[in-house]
Amino acid sequence: MKYMIAGLIALVGLSGCTTTKTLRIQGCPDCTNAKEGNIRGGPYAAAEALESVYFDFDEANLRKEATGTLSENYGLLESNPQSEILVEGNCDERGTTEYNLGLGQKRANAIRDYYLSLGLDPSRAATISYGKEKPVCSEKAESCYQKNRRGDTKVR
Repeated sequence: MKYMIAGLIALVGLSGCTTTKTLRIQGCPDCTNAKEGNIRGGPYAAAEALESVYFDFDEANLRKEATGTLSENYGLLESNPQSEILVEGNCDERGTTEYNLGLGQKRANAIRDYYLSLGLDPSRAATISYGKEKPVCSEKAESCYQKNRRGDTKVR
């Protein structure tokens, strides 16, 4: 009987507990003013003129040459103000799926943030991570891994 009473007390005590988790958005300098665009709707497509940028191993920081490429991409995007973009973050095959999805998202956010710093309207740009799921090269060599550590800008 005393075990039943102890169980009821524990049950009543636990029923009032709630756990609140806060979701932190990475790579967003001011999330209230930089609301991300909606990726739902029509499909995004690669535009030959929009170049990919590449990342160092296990890094999400933009290389110096990447900022030049993204600045050129931005010029093309601004000449087509009706277009929306989807920035895709990708990784090489090394590491777990979960780790690479997170790293790919950081890479996509870094690119999007750079576009925003140049003046792109935040509602025109969304991000997604594909982690290691969309390789462009499948050889097990550093030259191939480098091609897969990239960020792609797609348009619709």
